[in-house]
Order: sequence, then C-alpha cells, then structure tokens
Amino acid sequence: MKYSINQGIALLQVLLLSAILMVMLLAIHASAQRHVKLAELAIARAEATAMLNSVEAETLFALLTHHRRRYIDGAMELPKRWSFDNAEFLFGEARVQIEDTSGLQSLLSPAGLLPMLQGITNDDVLARSLVAAIDDWQDSDDETRFGGAEQADYTTSVIVRNSTIQDVSELRVIKGFTPDLIEKISPYITLFPKKYQNLYAMPEQMLRYYIDPVQLKQVLAERDKGTLTPDRFSQLTGIEQDEFVGFTTSKGLQLRFTVDRNGVKLSRQFSVNLEPTAEQPLQFWDYYKNSYADLSVSP
Repeated sequence: MKYSINQGIALLQVLLLSAILMVMLLAIHASAQRHVKLAELAIARAEATAMLNSVEAETLFALLTHHRRRYIDGAMELPKRWSFDNAEFLFGEARVQIEDTSGLQSLLSPAGLLPMLQGITNDDVLARSLVAAIDDWQDSDDETRFGGAEQADYTTSVIVRNSTIQDVSELRVIKGFTPDLIEKISPYITLFPKKYQNLYAMPEQMLRYYIDPVQLKQVLAERDKGTLTPDRFSQLTGIEQDEFVGFTTSKGLQLRFTVDRNGVKLSRQFSVNLEPTAEQPLQFWDYYKNSYADLSVSP
C-alpha cells in the first residue's frame, strides 16, 4: 500500500514537472515568435525607410532637372506620372503627391479664402466675418473691420498678434474658427510665400469653390487624360492670367511620400522652394520625416 502511494506521488511529481516544462517551453516559443516578429518589423521599417529615401531623392532630382509639367512621352518615368495639383500617383511601390503651393490659399492674403469659406460654411455673413477676423489678427491697428475681431473681442488669455500669422495653428484662437472648420480648410491653406494664385494647379476639392460645376467637370476630365494645359484651362474657365493670377507651376512645392512595406506604413512630407540655378537649389520650409501610421506588432 505504501509502495502504491509513493508511486502515485512520483507520478504526480512527474506530471507536475512535465506541466511546468510545457509552460516554460510555450513561453519560450511565444517569446521567440515575438522576437521574430519584432525583427521582421525592424527589417520592414528599414526597407520602408530606404525606399522612402530613394523615392524622395529621385523626385527631387527629377524636379531639378525637368520643367514642372507632365512629360507624357518622356524617357524618365516620374515626369510621365506627376502632376502638381496634389493628385496621388504611384511611383514604384510608393504613393507620391506633389502640390504647387500657389494653388493653395494663403492666410497672408485672406480675401482669397472667401469663396472656399462661403462654400464650406454655406453662410456668406459668417464667411466674410472669418476673413475679417484673420485680417484683424494680422494688421497692426486696433480698428475692427466689419464682422472682424480685435483685442477687445477676445478674452485676456488671447493676445492678438497684430503681425503676420506664423503658424496655421493660430486659427484655433481666431474668432469664429471651430475645430471642424479648421480641419476642413487646413489641407488647402498655406503660409508659403507666393506671388500669384494658380487656379490651374488647385486641388479638385478646392477648385469646386472657384469655378462652376460644368467647368470643373471639363477641367478634371482633361487633367485625368493629361491633356490640360494653361491655355486650355483658360479656354474652359474664361479665367485669364494677370499679375495676380498665374498658371505656371511656382517654385514652392509641398511633397508627400507614402510607402507600405510588409504592414509598415511610413510617410514623409515637406515644403520646399526649388531654384535649379541658384546657389542653394533646395530650400526646405518644413520637414516631417518618417511618420509611422502604426508602430504596433500584430499578434
């Protein structure tokens, strides 16, 4: 009887030891799998970064060595595909967007924002008040424009700049601007210096506020085909070039690159002034590098 009890205890000990060893092996296996996934993720990030660097370099080289227009029959692949109205196109495994800053509306000349604000808010009075508030924020006097806002219209925690806006985030404290409205207009405004307004390069979502629907449809159709030229744009819209309106791509561009490599999505964007013949052909205004969409490791 005592022998049977000892046998039972020994068996339980063996089973317990086996269970402990099994748990340890499972933990080691899980840890090894996680380390493998982390290694794979690190490799994917490195590959995505290398790809992003390569696409950026090739794009800047092409922009410095080509006129800023589409080369449908060109020998180099990138100029065949690019456009300057922020339309996304594929270049290798990367998605690229190039946007002419002269196609955006400048906060430094807020009157140009009026058609877009009228369209987004569907309220002419509010739109004009918003434009006046931006003007009052930047001018050096304390005289309030009609519908605008000077220091007396703000709480003591807000100090009116009375100078040019330095960052788009300042809209958050300017009278009348809501987070929702700022989110809607942010992709279409700029502080980048520009000499003229380029409707020819305006992104589709913005252009709809500046030309009628029939003209918009015709312009977009020719953009898609790659046949839209400045002269053709003028014919379709009736808009002529002058000292305030131009249809040539400016020196100021915003570039965005996105690559997706084995589950790692990596983006980069920056604004740059390109002057190929200048001593400094590239002048960067802002540079947001290696923004990961998802840093987690999937189970």
